[in-house]
Amino acid sequence: MNPLVEQQLKQIRALVAELGETVMRCQGDLDKQRAAYDELRKKYWGRSRQVAVISQHESDFETLTSENELLRNQHQELRERLERVLTNAKALAGRFNV
Repeated sequence: MNPLVEQQLKQIRALVAELGETVMRCQGDLDKQRAAYDELRKKYWGRSRQVAVISQHESDFETLTSENELLRNQHQELRERLERVLTNAKALAGRFNV
């Protein structure tokens, strides 16, 4: 075989071997990046679910707060009515000396 062709074939084989090693390293790096991407995606979806749950709880909290205020008002109104009934009952008892 021609020595020049043989020399070029050796260089080509060496470059192909080096290229194979580079491809293997790149494949390993790509696998690591895919794993990191999948992990980040899982965290993102987990946080998205948390945000959705928190938003729902916020809505529920607002509803409960308004219902609580309504119940407080009703309780206060009931207390005032009971105080008037008690005052009237005492007044009637005083009138009839009971």
